[in-house]
Amino acid sequence: MAGDDRVKDSSNSIDNLKENLRGNPQELSNYLRLAWAHYGEADYESALTTIQNARDRFPDDYEVAYAMGLILKKMGNMHEAQKVFREVIRLSDGIADETRARMLRRFAVGHANMIEDGDWNLKGEVW
Repeated sequence: MAGDDRVKDSSNSIDNLKENLRGNPQELSNYLRLAWAHYGEADYESALTTIQNARDRFPDDYEVAYAMGLILKKMGNMHEAQKVFREVIRLSDGIADETRARMLRRFAVGHANMIEDGDWNLKGEVW
């Protein structure tokens, strides 16, 4: 019974997130919340569709790009994921918070390296 309630709550949550997005499609966080909710439910196709819509509206947003890379990687589309992670590295140069920029860059480099070489290989990324 408890499992049924969780599924129902999750569905309501996704429905609420979809409604929030429909009501305010200019708000980036609405796309990100919905995409991550789908991702959490292992509905990667819906997560990808949502994040692609966000990318159409916010093409230079590093959070959108990073989410897209993770979703593509989870879906097994390694070539596209690697391209997106390389884009995240480029976008991280524009982040005002230097600590956040370094962390994001490190994660993106690690994911790209893992796809390419099978190893995070971050020795050169230590500050």
